[in-house]
Amino acid sequence: MHVTGTSQQAARNTGYLADNTAQVTVTLPLSADCTVGDIVQVSGLGGGGWRIAQNTGQSVLTSPIDGTGVLWTARDSNRSWYFVAASGDGAHLAAAVYGGYIYTSADSGTTWTQQNGSGTRNWTGIAMSANGQYIVAVVTGDHIYTSSDYGANWTSRDSSRDWYAVDCSGSGQYMVAAVNTGYIYTSTNYGASWTERTGPGSQTWWDVAVSDSGNLVLGVRHGGQIARSTDGGANWGSVGPTYNWSAIDCSADGSRLVAAADGGPIHTSNDGGTGWIDRTGSASWRFVAGDDTGRHLLATITNGQLHVSQDFGLTWHTRESARTWVGAGVSGDGRIMLAADYGTQLHVSAPQTTTGASGYLTGGRDAAVALQFLGGGTWRVLSAAGVITPY
Repeated sequence: MHVTGTSQQAARNTGYLADNTAQVTVTLPLSADCTVGDIVQVSGLGGGGWRIAQNTGQSVLTSPIDGTGVLWTARDSNRSWYFVAASGDGAHLAAAVYGGYIYTSADSGTTWTQQNGSGTRNWTGIAMSANGQYIVAVVTGDHIYTSSDYGANWTSRDSSRDWYAVDCSGSGQYMVAAVNTGYIYTSTNYGASWTERTGPGSQTWWDVAVSDSGNLVLGVRHGGQIARSTDGGANWGSVGPTYNWSAIDCSADGSRLVAAADGGPIHTSNDGGTGWIDRTGSASWRFVAGDDTGRHLLATITNGQLHVSQDFGLTWHTRESARTWVGAGVSGDGRIMLAADYGTQLHVSAPQTTTGASGYLTGGRDAAVALQFLGGGTWRVLSAAGVITPY
């Protein structure tokens, strides 16, 4: 249907061509009038573009248009949240309270459970396997702690040291942890035993990362290059420029890396760390996290905004308000992002518009989208072209 006005009530299984110099608003049909599988299509022709408005109780799942990281929802209570982790599909999440317990979620962050078995500790890092079953966390002046039952029970590992960072592979079999002023340690048996790696020296390590195979192991520190091992930690070299590095992450296969510097830029690598590209301006970057492919990235700035990239770090967008952002986590599939605001709440982003009449989609002159009704007020983006933004 050719729409030349500025508003149009949509009917199910109908397409609309928005043709006006002002924005054309197309309102979705009421859920009660729809059947599962119904389609609504909107395309832009006029310079004003279009807006798809929702009714009460409606929302749109936006995965095909990279909606993750646009909208954020505060979850749980005010606590000293600091470190976070996400599973492969984002259903399982974990968050550590500094001086408190570890909390887990099995519903993508909607509800959280205090894991009393973890005890109250000064947690300094947490990581999770792709299925959420294996969790590893470290404590300064204490031990490494592992759980193999989604956080219900915990076992202390290795010696008491000033542990400062930890990561694990998708399977949970391979783990890496670092001592703040000491060595990097690796495990190949789900954290049961650990091997000291003296190759990169005793340093003030800030963060570590490991690929799914366990072969690529990375460590960053202030005032140095990035430490890299391609054989599970046996041998080490230095790559990248010298910065006060504060965070690092890698894709599942270890080919794509992202590293952030405190007072410097974010850098990315697409060849396992041999070459690096400066992607942002300088800032007090604290944490950075990516999905399994390295495409969807989240970076935090303490006393700044969240920064999100959906194109391997090529472009970045500021999100949310300036807060005391610390821990960052991204699910393996890139659909769920998790950020910790120290002293207040956790914040979760999913590829979905805001529920109700306040939620909507916009597109420009050359943008087009097809929405499919899934029932219960939920629509999903079936196909899309051009730049489309969810709200």
